[in-house]
Amino acid sequence: MPSSKKSPVVVVEQLIRAPQASVFAAFTKPRKLKKFWLSKAGAPLEEGKTVQWHFKVRGVKDAVKVLALEPDRRIRVQWTNRRVTEWTFTALKRKKTLVRVEQSGLAGRRETLIAEAADTAQGFAFVLSDLKVLLERRIQSGIVKDKASVIEREMRAAKRKK
Repeated sequence: MPSSKKSPVVVVEQLIRAPQASVFAAFTKPRKLKKFWLSKAGAPLEEGKTVQWHFKVRGVKDAVKVLALEPDRRIRVQWTNRRVTEWTFTALKRKKTLVRVEQSGLAGRRETLIAEAADTAQGFAFVLSDLKVLLERRIQSGIVKDKASVIEREMRAAKRKK
C-alpha cells in the first residue's frame, strides 16, 4: 500500500493472458462487466459521463464518473465517495496484459484506513482474478459472486445485532 502525505494508495496488479483490447473492453462494456463483476451497468464507459454500476452484492450500487478513458490503455473514474480508481493496461508479449488498479482518496482515522485499504485490495484482487479466469479459461468462476454472498451474509448479521 504505497502512500503519499495525503492518503494511502491501494495498488493491485494481475497478469492476464489475453490481448490488451479484450481486457480493456471487459471493464468498459456493460455486457462484459456483468460476466465477472457487476449485476448491471447503466451504459458503456465514456469520458466525461457518469454511469450507474450495480454490484453483485444486492442493493449496492454507485455512480462512477469517468474522468479519463484512453482506449486499451487507461480508465480513471471517481466514485461518489470521492475516491479515484485508475486501471492501466500494459500489453506484454504473446497476448498478455498487465492490469494495474490504483485507488486513491481513502480518508479517515488510521485504524479505519488500514481496514478500508485491505478491503479495497482484496476486492480488486477478486475482480481481477475472476476476469483472469473468464478470459483465459472462458468460464465464469464466480469468485466475485461468492464474495458478494459472504458480504451479504455479514450485512444481515450486522443488521440483526442492531
